[in-house]
Amino acid sequence: ELHAVYHLLSMTFNRRIRLEVTCPDADPHIPSTVATYPTNDWHERETFDM
Repeated sequence: ELHAVYHLLSMTFNRRIRLEVTCPDADPHIPSTVATYPTNDWHERETFDM
């Protein structure tokens, strides 16, 4: 399985969320978060290149 962990922080409400998603080896695709968090584009591209 492929695992991805997102650590999200609300600066406004001082709240933290840890979100973990998994997907099977047969289809290792995790949806992009760029539509919600545009600045995550750079991080996703860096991870893709690994």
